[in-house]
Formats: sequence, structure tokens, C-alpha cells
Amino acid sequence: MRFVKALGWALLLLVACYLPAVVVVDALGLEPVSAVPVILGISLIATVGLMSLLTARASFTARDLGLAPCSGSQALLALAAGAAMGLLAAAGGAQDGDPRLLELEKLPIWRTAVLFWLGASIQEEFLFRGMLQSVVARALGGATTATAITFSCPAALVALLFGALHLPAGL
Repeated sequence: MRFVKALGWALLLLVACYLPAVVVVDALGLEPVSAVPVILGISLIATVGLMSLLTARASFTARDLGLAPCSGSQALLALAAGAAMGLLAAAGGAQDGDPRLLELEKLPIWRTAVLFWLGASIQEEFLFRGMLQSVVARALGGATTATAITFSCPAALVALLFGALHLPAGL
């Protein structure tokens, strides 16, 4: 029952963050190159708004939502890992998904870096690892399994949602 409740909260929050962006993109008839910054911006604003509500009304703290300072070495490691994964994904070639996404491959490297390495990373960290994972962890009671490798049910569920959300685009 806890799992269903956690999944329900996660899906509700996902819809609340992405639906406004999807409605705007659809209403304006934007192609992927123009849609990406709109989706990132609107969903980030929605995420920050919902995070503010959680801190004001649901007894979450900024630290609960992943907004705690990190060390410089942690930040550099995260940036290096993100850049490496971005380069690996780019080296993977064209996607088999929506052919309109091929337009994104024609972007200058600086715009790709700003949109995907920086913009998407910030938006997705706030949404998935900050808000969703925190809400799911609270709904599940912080379920983890202590083994040789710690398994986190909230992290696994949010990772599955993240992957599922990216499947239609092939990204």
C-alpha cells in the first residue's frame, strides 16, 4: 500500500511539473529545438514552486529536498560525470525515436551544453532527485536495504520514472 501511495505522489508531482510546459509547447506548436528551453524553464519554475509549498506546508526542509551545500570536489565530480555521460550519449549517434529530434543534433556545442549539460541537469536534479525522491522516501518511510551495496527503494522508483519519461524521445 505504501508503494502505491508513493508512486501516486510521484506521478502527480511529475504531471504537475510537466503538464504546464507540454500545454504551452503544444499551444505554440513549437518544434523540439524551440520546445526544449520552454519545457526546461516552465517545469523548473513549477518544481521550485512545488518545493516551496512542500517546505511551507508539508514539513519538508530545504535539506530534505536535496538543497544542501556540497563540497567543491563533489561538484567537480558531478560536472565531470555529467559531461562524460553527455559525450557518450552524443557519440551514440542518431536516435530511433521522433525524427524531429535529429534537429537537436545540429545545435552548436555551446547551446547543447547550456540546454542539456546545464539546464536539463539542474531541472532534473531539482525535480527527480530533489522533490520526487524526497516525497517518495517519506511515503515509503525511507525504505532502504542494508547489504554490501545499499539499495534505496525511493531512488530506484524515481530512476524508473526518469527512464520511462525519456523512453518516448529515445533520449
